[in-house]
Amino acid sequence: MIKHYDPVSPETHKEIKMGQDPLMGGDFWTGTRRKVNADIAELYTDVAARSTLPAVATYAASQVLTAAQCYNTTVFVTAVATITLPAVAVGMSLDITQVGAFVMTIDPDTTQIIILNGTALAGGVTIVSDAATGETVKLVYHSAGTWYATSATLDAGA
Repeated sequence: MIKHYDPVSPETHKEIKMGQDPLMGGDFWTGTRRKVNADIAELYTDVAARSTLPAVATYAASQVLTAAQCYNTTVFVTAVATITLPAVAVGMSLDITQVGAFVMTIDPDTTQIIILNGTALAGGVTIVSDAATGETVKLVYHSAGTWYATSATLDAGA
């Protein structure tokens, strides 16, 4: 047994066993182990949800993507289409490739910003292909409300 000095009430002294949590009561090590195990389980669940093989989708018409469709995803667009993006969130990453000679438009959520090849576009401004086959854009989370896009051929739209 050791004496524990209580900083809140200095006149109160308690005898505690080694390993006992003097402030919370109970066994300090068991409580800590439970908390660590819960944190590890939550981490594994989060990693498993985001570290799957890339999803591949093909669209021949306009498509409104959900948040779940924007994690590690490859999208092929095979006809004139507008791909509407959800609000960007941490970890989102997708590649969109145009398969054919037609105009493809990428439309962010109305308040979201796309930084295209280092240039920030106004909120809600689209990016558009110039109708050449094989145009590709990579979109990734940059910061709250902002997608970062890299493309050699897509330009700002309206």
